[in-house]
Amino acid sequence: MKENTTIVSLHRPFHSPLWVARWVCEYLYFYKPKSTKNNINAATFFLWYIYRLKKLYSKNENINEYISRKTIEEVCDYFNSFHSNASKLKKLEVILHKKRNDSIDKHIYSTYKASTYAINLAEDKLGLVAGVELTNVGKQLHFYSAPNTKIITADKVIFLRQILEKDFYFFVPYCLLQTYYKMGFDLDKAIFDFSERYYPISRFDYTHCSHDNYTKVRMQWINQLGILTENNKLRQWVRNEIQNIYSLQFDIIQKQIIEFISSKKKHSLRSARLDAMYQVYMTLLNSSEGSGYVNLYDIMTKMRMGYERFNSLLQLYYDERSRKENIFLINIIATMDVRKRFVVRGKPVMKIKIQKKL
Repeated sequence: MKENTTIVSLHRPFHSPLWVARWVCEYLYFYKPKSTKNNINAATFFLWYIYRLKKLYSKNENINEYISRKTIEEVCDYFNSFHSNASKLKKLEVILHKKRNDSIDKHIYSTYKASTYAINLAEDKLGLVAGVELTNVGKQLHFYSAPNTKIITADKVIFLRQILEKDFYFFVPYCLLQTYYKMGFDLDKAIFDFSERYYPISRFDYTHCSHDNYTKVRMQWINQLGILTENNKLRQWVRNEIQNIYSLQFDIIQKQIIEFISSKKKHSLRSARLDAMYQVYMTLLNSSEGSGYVNLYDIMTKMRMGYERFNSLLQLYYDERSRKENIFLINIIATMDVRKRFVVRGKPVMKIKIQKKL
C-alpha cells in the first residue's frame, strides 16, 4: 500500500453509486467495444448508459437520488429522434461544445458528465478497468446482461478491498468516526481535521476544498456496502477484511482516533467555558455605563469561580479568542479597589471589553 493512500479528487455528480462502476465493467465484458485510442469512447458509453438507466426505470427501480426518471426519459426521447448511432453521436458532440441554454441541453450535459464519472470511478478510483480491458480485479465481479443495481456480498468484498487500497487513510477513519456522531461535532469537518493532523497531503487543500463532495461520496459507499451496524460500528466482515490486509495500519489509526476524539472533547469543553464567560460578560454590559468595560470580579462572581480558576480562564479566553474578537483589558477603575488584580500575559488588569470582529 502506498504511503497515506487517499483519493484526493472525488467529485460528486449525482452522488455516483458504486454499481455504476460495475456497469462500466459490464459494458466492456458484454459489448467488448473497440477503440483506436486504447480507452473507452465516452460518447458511445453515454448512449449505452442512458438507455440502461431507462430500462431500470421501466422495471420501477427507485434510483431518483442518482438521476431522476424524468431526466433520463427526456434525454432518451431526445436521442430517439435521431435514426442512427452516428447522428446521435454527432448531435451529442455539438451539445457538448456549445453554450447550453435549453433545459434539454443542460440535462444531456449533466447526464453525460455523470456517465464519464462512472468511467473514472471504475478506472482511476477503483482500478477495475485499464483502458478498454478489465483488470484482474474487475474480472472477479459478478456481471449482469440486464441493468442491475444490486451488489452481492462477494462483490461488496471486492469493492471494499479496492477502496481500502486506494483510499485507506480517509475511508477507514471516516468509518470509525461515525461512532461518535452523538457527540455533537461536525463529522464532515472532523475527518478533514483528523487527516490534516495525522495524514496531511501536500496537494490537498483541507481548508477551501468542497468537503461536502468528498464525504457524501464516501457515505454512499458506506451505505451501499453496508459497512456499519445500526450503532455505527464496523461490521465484523469489514473489520476482518481490514485486519487481514492492513492489521498494523488499522491498529495505529484506531489509537489515533481515540487520541483525536479525546482532544476534541477537551476542545469542546474549553469552548463551552469560553462561551459561558462571553455570555456572562454580555449580561453585565448594562452596568458598564456605556463604556463596554465590565469588572472582571463581577464576571468571576457570576460564574461562581475562585480567583485562580477564573484567572486561568481569562488567560485562555484572551489566547484563544483574540484572533476573532477585539479584547481590551485595563487596570483603570473609578474608585479605590484593593482587590488582587488579574494577570494576563504578565500585565495586571481589572476590566474587560469585548468586540466581535466583522
